[in-house]
Amino acid sequence: MGLLSPLSRSHGQSTPREPWEYSKAAQEAFLKINKFRYRLFPYLYSLAEETHREGIPMMRAMLLEFQEDLNARELSTQYMLGNALLVAPVFDQQVQHVYLPAGSWVDWNTQRRVEGGRWIAKDCALDTLPLYFREDTILPVLNEAKMHTPNDFFENYTVHMNLVHGIRAGLYAEEKEFTLRAEIRDDRIIVDTDMQCTGFCINTPAEVPVVVVNGKEYYTNKENGRYSVCL
Repeated sequence: MGLLSPLSRSHGQSTPREPWEYSKAAQEAFLKINKFRYRLFPYLYSLAEETHREGIPMMRAMLLEFQEDLNARELSTQYMLGNALLVAPVFDQQVQHVYLPAGSWVDWNTQRRVEGGRWIAKDCALDTLPLYFREDTILPVLNEAKMHTPNDFFENYTVHMNLVHGIRAGLYAEEKEFTLRAEIRDDRIIVDTDMQCTGFCINTPAEVPVVVVNGKEYYTNKENGRYSVCL
């Protein structure tokens, strides 16, 4: 719950907060999730700038993103981190129940596509944080986790997409604004962007072996439900 919230903290009252006070497995689980948070810095930075400009919180109750979904009104054990990532922390050792609003989601841990509009049950390992990638959104992710807060987190990142219908997205980066448009047209994925990324990972249910980025064609194979393009 704490590691992916905007203010990252290990909360608690009557037990130690340090992961090394528990076990080696606890340390490894903590490190795995913390590394993922560091890789999210391009996304987190952009969300922080959006919050500054628009007043929309980075950490969002499900109701804020899905106002017409009555099931989203009483959810207190999961949240949206920005508009793209659903976070469902595991609070005990029981089977985890997650509500996915309508749409086509991607399980970030398995890269499998999951249809929403329903509850799902997950039996989660200790080092697994349930994460779901919303349809028609992007997630800019660093290619490797740094050991500290990086100053160059818009120089070596990959843009992940969950492309179902079409994407119109922006990215705030150090006083600059980048845009991205993506759609499936004539059996091709068409991407137009000025984002200075190293490549794209495109999750899509469609079978389209040609990806066109800013007019340049890339022929690629679909692996684990996604196409990868290195620029």
